[in-house]
Amino acid sequence: MERANEIINMLLSENDYLTTNAIADRLKVSNKTIRNEFNKIEEIINKYNLELDRKPGSGVSIIGNELDIISLKEVVKHIKNIVPYSSEERRNYILNRLFKDNSNLTIRQLATELYVSKSTIHKDLIPVSEWLSEFDLTLIKKPNLGIEIEGKEQDWRNAFITLLSTLNNSESKDYVFKDNLNINSRLDGIVLNKLNSISQLDYYIIEKILSEAEEELQYDFSDEAFINLMIHIALSIKRKETKGSSNIVKGLINPIEGKKEYEAAKSIIRKINVYFKVKLPEYEVYYITVHILGSKRYEQIDSSIVTNIENKKEELAVTIANEITGIIENYLGIYLQEDKQFKNALIMHLSPTINRIKYGLTLRNPITDDIEENYPEAYGIAWLSNTIFKKYFGKIISREEIGYLALHIAVAIERNRKPLKVVVVCSSGIGTSQLLALKIKRHFSDIQVLDVISALSIKKMDLNGVDLIISTVATNVKIPQILISPLLSEKDIRKLEIVINSIKNKTPSLDKESVINEDFIYINEHYNSKEELIKDICEKLRNESYINDGFLQSILEREEKYTTEVGNGVAIPHGSFKYVNAPIVVYIKLKEPIKWKEEQVQIVLLVCTREKDTTQFIKFFRNFYKVVESEEEIRKLGSYMDRGIVREYLENVFYEI
Repeated sequence: MERANEIINMLLSENDYLTTNAIADRLKVSNKTIRNEFNKIEEIINKYNLELDRKPGSGVSIIGNELDIISLKEVVKHIKNIVPYSSEERRNYILNRLFKDNSNLTIRQLATELYVSKSTIHKDLIPVSEWLSEFDLTLIKKPNLGIEIEGKEQDWRNAFITLLSTLNNSESKDYVFKDNLNINSRLDGIVLNKLNSISQLDYYIIEKILSEAEEELQYDFSDEAFINLMIHIALSIKRKETKGSSNIVKGLINPIEGKKEYEAAKSIIRKINVYFKVKLPEYEVYYITVHILGSKRYEQIDSSIVTNIENKKEELAVTIANEITGIIENYLGIYLQEDKQFKNALIMHLSPTINRIKYGLTLRNPITDDIEENYPEAYGIAWLSNTIFKKYFGKIISREEIGYLALHIAVAIERNRKPLKVVVVCSSGIGTSQLLALKIKRHFSDIQVLDVISALSIKKMDLNGVDLIISTVATNVKIPQILISPLLSEKDIRKLEIVINSIKNKTPSLDKESVINEDFIYINEHYNSKEELIKDICEKLRNESYINDGFLQSILEREEKYTTEVGNGVAIPHGSFKYVNAPIVVYIKLKEPIKWKEEQVQIVLLVCTREKDTTQFIKFFRNFYKVVESEEEIRKLGSYMDRGIVREYLENVFYEI
């Protein structure tokens, strides 16, 4: 499209017609090449209600309403459409071409379009084929005909939608729209460009139909889900006669026909058929139903929902929410079973998540990296929850799903996080001291002011449990302190924000030699039951002062409530923070497997961690669960008969963070 855009620029710059010869001379190409570009140019300018007028003897010119021409000029200024040069850019270009014209696309044609050799295209087809295989699609090469994609319709659609979301809005270079066509629309120019790259339709009609469906369903789709549904409808219209499309609904009919989403989908398809004068196949109703069921949504949680949601037909979502809440309690020591706000938000999130897992739908999450970086505890807990999804569905959830789940967990953690305990020290009198304390509390809701004292009194005060001293004068104490003015200036507030965040996010460094200790690596041990194993190991830990009385009971109580088996013959029991004196991981490889709760277990990691070690241990668990997912890695770990080798292996897992 680069050459087409150059020609558009030329034509917009002229007040008269330009001949093909004149354009060819400027671009140093043949007249035939220029004539071949005219179809592309018409495709672009038609989006603006403009035409390419070809006048024999005079040349060509762009004609139409003056306002439309001005709009095109404004957008063309910002077009930076270049030929894809990198291998990744070429891969995406080839994929895009394959999805939009999945027949008779030849190697020669691609080489010409990308200004590279045919051998380069052959090399580029390797990553193209690998990308397609992630969606169970195959790149077929047909001698003398070209290349095309082969696979199930649902996989085809999932792959194409994923590609659209990863093209970094490159479609906006080819299909440019006026952003102000409808100020009340949820569709911006970039979204319209992507939709029009699928099929030329009146998308404001589809938007209206989906808005009516929201009213019928009594909930709103998230913006992303709304756009994805529009894309699915566009694909349904474009591919209405695709052979073999009906395979997308195998086994779906009975489970979804009674749902309100099915009735909404029927209404959507009926209106689409009327407005666009098409007759979509019956199976498209089921396909749209599945995508509605898997869509993220906005839904108000009022008190009646909080009271009654667990009585709805959401049994599996409720069960999974309870088990995730148990993991949070186990690993973070935060009790959320009675937190209705968190539980109901989580259940509402899990309902479409479960449908996405059931029906093989993908979800895009552009902020996954940011979530993992900024909320490591929440992301770690969400990652650990994969054991639950593996148990119920036989598969783990994607990294994108983990990210969205982590957001719900992060909100609950922040809401239930213990406040920072501070003492305010001021030498300016009681009135000034109390005013300073009030200002601090007003600006920082996540701190607890334990006391307001004078500089002389601090020497007599028991500072055990105090996290920070906020003082107007220097004090000689070993607790972290910050000096501020009695009036608490804006500069003081910024300083306090930095210090408070630093203390809250501080992760203590753990000595790997003490956490992974060869004295607590046991190989080829024999126990008759998990209770016998746990009691024996806890006795050894107590004898070495790693734990106090109460740790054993806390493990057994947790084992009663939640299973700690994580798959592939591995269990990770752990007890309460408050009974741990020093952190340690105990490794036990059994000579013969024992029944844990539901599975046979042969490798046990018994974990002792303090509350302040939580962040680092969650990262360890996350890394270790990656090991657990691999049967090959577990076999390798289980084959080690030397304690030193096991220690090195576990250290590598613990410190791969």
